[in-house]
Amino acid sequence: MFDRKNKKNSVPPTKKSKTPSSYQLHLDPVLNPAEYGLNYGKISMKIGSSTLEFDDGKWISYDTKKSSPKKSPTKHSTEMQQLLEENNALKLKLKVLLLLLSELKIKAADSITIPDEENEINVEE
Repeated sequence: MFDRKNKKNSVPPTKKSKTPSSYQLHLDPVLNPAEYGLNYGKISMKIGSSTLEFDDGKWISYDTKKSSPKKSPTKHSTEMQQLLEENNALKLKLKVLLLLLSELKIKAADSITIPDEENEINVEE
């Protein structure tokens, strides 16, 4: 009943074919230069309702509903960096102007003299 010696294999062994399969033929870069060559054009992908294109090292987003290009995140970050630098420069200018104003107020307060009692008496007589 469990004797395997008397049973023959029901599945014949697989033979390796000497001809390449159709899948291997499609992988040959000589046969498909447009697919595997350097002429690939713009890289683009569609995510949801927007399409992203890679152009000149930057991703540009196109909304398929509006079909207007949005600014890429890298462009936003450079603009943000410029605005932060401008904001810091303006804060520094404000500090300098406030220091100058306080110095002028101190000088103006020192130059104001309170009239002496003697001067007031002399004027009245």
